[in-house]
Amino acid sequence: MNFLRPVTSQSGPLTCTGTGTKTGRRVAFAEGEVLDNQDKAVATATGSLLIFPLPTT
Repeated sequence: MNFLRPVTSQSGPLTCTGTGTKTGRRVAFAEGEVLDNQDKAVATATGSLLIFPLPTT
């Protein structure tokens, strides 16, 4: 998580969006962004995730 600017009561409502940028069979990459009411980025994040198959019972 990268915090880019402070959030105050004057920032208004925040909007968060997340996207899967690349998905393979075992690994997925994702990114997210938080915007204030003026559509300025206040935070960003990226992640890499390992995909496991669900066990069958």
